[in-house]
Amino acid sequence: MIIIIIIIIIIIIIIIIIIIITIITTTTIIIIIIIIIIIIIIIIIIIIIIIIIIIIIIIIIIIIIYRNDRECGS
Repeated sequence: MIIIIIIIIIIIIIIIIIIIITIITTTTIIIIIIIIIIIIIIIIIIIIIIIIIIIIIIIIIIIIIYRNDRECGS
């Protein structure tokens, strides 16, 4: 009887350890995925900001050239 009880306790401990390990690994995987998504979003935002800045600079340059052409023409 004592041997059976000890075996059952060992099996229960092993099952609990396995459950804890799977919970820890799944949470770390989820955290890693969330971090990757956040990094991708930040990169996309930075790229969009850079594109907007480039467009604004191009527009300003075009306006300056256009004004200079109009002033030289008149």
